[in-house]
Order: sequence, then C-alpha cells, then structure tokens
Amino acid sequence: MAHVQRFRHMDSKGTIKLPVLSATVIDVGYMCYYDAATDDVKPLGAQADQTSLALNQALWKDNFAGVAMTGSAAGETDDVTLATEGVFEFECAATAWDAFALVGPDEVAGIPGTASAFTVIAAAAQTDAIGRVWRKYTATTTRVLVRISGNRTTNTV
Repeated sequence: MAHVQRFRHMDSKGTIKLPVLSATVIDVGYMCYYDAATDDVKPLGAQADQTSLALNQALWKDNFAGVAMTGSAAGETDDVTLATEGVFEFECAATAWDAFALVGPDEVAGIPGTASAFTVIAAAAQTDAIGRVWRKYTATTTRVLVRISGNRTTNTV
C-alpha cells in the first residue's frame, strides 16, 4: 500500500516514538499496536486473529499505539512516530454516522494479518473503540473523520 496521510488535525501533545524491528514494514497512515513481548510497534494486521470482530477489536483497543506518521521500510530500524491523538480520515463501508459514535478498526473482507486491509466500523462498546466520529454525516460516506484519543497507556476514548 502506498503511504496515505490520514492526519487532518492534532492536539499538540499527541505523538510518541517507538522502536520497530527491521523486518516490519509500516506505511504512513497504518493503525499500529505496541507489542510488549518484543518491545516494538507493528501494524494492527500483524496481531493474531482472535476469530471474531468483537474479540479482534478488544485486542486492538488494548494494544493500540496510534496512527503511523512516519514509515519504516523492510531493513530499517529507526523509531516510528505515531500520533496518539488527533483527527484522522479513514475509509469505511458506506454509512451515515452520528457525531461522537464509537469507532474501531475493521478488517477488509475478514483478512486478518493484512496490514493495509483496515478500515473503521462502528464499535459495539467503548472497550472496543479507538476513537469517536468527529462530525455528523447525514448522507452515507465511505470516508469518515475520527478523533483518536489515548493510547495503550490511557485506554480512553
């Protein structure tokens, strides 16, 4: 996937730098998680499939580190900058959204393990959400502005 700058607006304190392993590829715009076992950041698709969207969303929420603002090609080991707060534009299935609706990651066509195959979908509960819809969409849209807030240290939306 080509780099996609999803950033639209950010609070001044909302970035973090985390290490990445040389074999991990992260493009700008990827939703990422922190892997405490290996002390590095990875794309959400690298987490093991939990067999259901609800279980996957809960795991992604628990480990969510942010949205990649810098990338890392195979072989690179420089830290990646992640936005932990701010407003981002994500793809979604054609949906009309209420402002403040809870949003979580969704696998496109149920393809776990594919880093670029993530969109957003309504989250069933706050425990599954990585953000909230930033404005009301009365007509269906396939792109939605989402305010992410918090990260794995605060886990607040």
